[in-house]
Amino acid sequence: MDQILAKITNLSYEIFGVFLPGFIAGLLLLLVWWTLGDLPPLLTFGAVSALTLEMADGFIKRLDTALGIGIAVPCLIATYFLGNALIWVSRSGKADPNDKPMHLLLSSLSMRIPKPEHSFAPSLRDLFDKVNKKFADGGELLDWRKFYPVGKSYLACNLGHSLVATYQNKYTFHRSIVLSAAITFWLCVLGLVVGTATSICQHVGPKWLPLSALAITSVFMVKGFTASYRLHWEMFGNTIITELYSLLFGPEPKSNDSK
Repeated sequence: MDQILAKITNLSYEIFGVFLPGFIAGLLLLLVWWTLGDLPPLLTFGAVSALTLEMADGFIKRLDTALGIGIAVPCLIATYFLGNALIWVSRSGKADPNDKPMHLLLSSLSMRIPKPEHSFAPSLRDLFDKVNKKFADGGELLDWRKFYPVGKSYLACNLGHSLVATYQNKYTFHRSIVLSAAITFWLCVLGLVVGTATSICQHVGPKWLPLSALAITSVFMVKGFTASYRLHWEMFGNTIITELYSLLFGPEPKSNDSK
């Protein structure tokens, strides 16, 4: 049973940390493509057509089992690599003690998604030190980068149910969504700037209202998911410490066996 739970946990990271962010990023790119209107064929000299609802509806109607499978497999592969690319880029942000909303928003929009200053709440320092000494067993104390993987492994082997993986999946997912929304914002800004020029010179422009709405929505997404990413990042560390402390120093669980 423990091995099954471990495999499910690993799979949940692939689903919520890789595939789902990649899928959402793909949807956002499709939205940008649609809101650009007639700009794609103009800028690519006809290599990329405009995305219309009629085109999408006709494509769906032509789908059959063979074509669906032929499209689904490459899409899954693309989603997987896109999700991993989001992880690789989004994790490059540095720890930032400045938690002012405008600073966090601007940092995230610049693709430097700021990590919280602390890996766990400072109020848990006493618990962390006590658990750390337990693992050190009289030897050298572990710093956080060594401590948390050791703690995760210990919890996986000794605790039936842990929230550590849940918070790790959440902060990974939310961090990738921040990056996806930031990319969407800049694509929308670029579309608005280029669209202004082409509408003056060639009377061809994007779908102004949907493109503007998508740009504004992406800003709110960056702001909201940056805050939730930082929250879940800290909760990940808090959970490791508190679960280890409860497991190592908590009272023995009461038996449910009837006397």
